[in-house]
Amino acid sequence: MFSKPSLLALAALAPLTITAQVSEGFENGWDKTAWPIYATDCNQGGKVSLDTTTAHTGKNSIRVDGAGGFCGHIFVGTTKVPTSGDVFVRTYLKVSKPLTDSHITLITMPDPTLGTNKHLRIGGQSKILMYNRESDDATLPDLSPQGIATSKALPTNAWTCFEYRLGSDGM
Repeated sequence: MFSKPSLLALAALAPLTITAQVSEGFENGWDKTAWPIYATDCNQGGKVSLDTTTAHTGKNSIRVDGAGGFCGHIFVGTTKVPTSGDVFVRTYLKVSKPLTDSHITLITMPDPTLGTNKHLRIGGQSKILMYNRESDDATLPDLSPQGIATSKALPTNAWTCFEYRLGSDGM
């Protein structure tokens, strides 16, 4: 879900063994078959577009504009992610407005170990970037005063490199 911040993202995914790699800078345009639009539960007005006015490198990026509210979310993604081994993700993102106390989702990943249609999410709440598990709404960092105090706000109007690992060991 987005509370009307704009997200511009370029994504690159690679497993630990580097036997397969998904890398997309959208320099040749947007292949909507390889990178379709989707909304996991509902969509009431979010939009995705190829942005030729700004990019982390090159000339293009994908722009995602949420419509606000619970169903104002929309995503763009790929199913070409390796299904075994560790997966490393690097994305460059840029938000146009500071994160607020409201919950937003920037990245969502299905996790069948959590149940049907349950996701791991990366987004913001309490003005900080955080991970969130949909099944029980657990967050990392903890949204306590101590967890928030040890976190940093996501800068606005600046490209930020965000990397994470999805381990085959569950870590």
